[in-house]
Amino acid sequence: MKTFQKRTSLTALLCVLLGAILLLGACTNGGTEGESTTPPPSDNGTAATTTEETVTEAVTEAQKISYTVTVKTEAENAVQGVRIQACKGELCLAPVMTDANGVATFQLDKTENITEYHVKINKLPAGYTGDTTAEYSFEAGSTSIVITIANPAA
Repeated sequence: MKTFQKRTSLTALLCVLLGAILLLGACTNGGTEGESTTPPPSDNGTAATTTEETVTEAVTEAQKISYTVTVKTEAENAVQGVRIQACKGELCLAPVMTDANGVATFQLDKTENITEYHVKINKLPAGYTGDTTAEYSFEAGSTSIVITIANPAA
C-alpha cells in the first residue's frame, strides 16, 4: 500500500511540475496554453488573416479617401493606359494607370489635404499627344479631376 501511495504522490508531483513548465512556456511565448501566436495556414498554404489584422485593414480603409483622375480626348473618348502620378512638392505617390474608362484612382489618408497635391501625366499611350509637364490641381472639396488631351493622330 505504501508503494502505491508513493507512486501516486510521485505522479501527482510530476503532473504539477509538468503543468508549471507548460504554463511558464506559454507565458514566455506571450500566449496561454493551447493558443497559437501565428495564424493557421489557409487553404492555399499561406497564413490566414487574423481577425485583428482584418479589423486594422478595415479601419485603415475607412481612414482613406479615393481620388480619381479621368483622361479623355477632345472628342470625349476615354483614354486607357495613361500613367498618372500625384505629387506633393517633390514627393510623388506611385504612378497609376487609367483603366478602360480612362479613370485612374489613388487613395490618401483623410488627414492629407488634397489641395496640397498636384497631378501630372507621366506617360501617354502611343498615338496620343498631350502636355506631360502640366500640373493639374484638385479644388477644395473635389475628389476628381478631368484631363483632356488631343485626339490621337489619324
